[in-house]
Amino acid sequence: MKLILAWTLLAGVLSAQSKPAPPISAQPSDSARPFTGWASLRGNWVVVDFWATWCGPCVPGLEKIAAMERQFAGRPVRFLTVANDTSERVRKFLEERGITVQTFVETEDDRKTFEAFGVRSIPAAAVVTPEGDLLAIT
Repeated sequence: MKLILAWTLLAGVLSAQSKPAPPISAQPSDSARPFTGWASLRGNWVVVDFWATWCGPCVPGLEKIAAMERQFAGRPVRFLTVANDTSERVRKFLEERGITVQTFVETEDDRKTFEAFGVRSIPAAAVVTPEGDLLAIT
């Protein structure tokens, strides 16, 4: 709850600087869970974690995202991840660790989502407001 309060306060301070969040154009790791647009997530804070299977510092962050998804279940907070890797490696990685966070994948040659969010290095995370605005990127 403290995290949501902090985001709300930060949103008030930065609201003049926010802009609509770009779409996630990366392919879903699970074809049954495509990105359906920010309108479908309206009313929820959304944390988007950017990572890769080969990125050592990314793994603890991804595990924290998975834990927070369980912790905030039923609350207006959603978690998504975008991996810079191959679909096969990502699916295997998530399956081995029992991570079920909705994940999207794009290869090194196709980093449209990373670029749209302004992510140049990983690990990184973006926060999207309940109105669909990009509030901040770490």
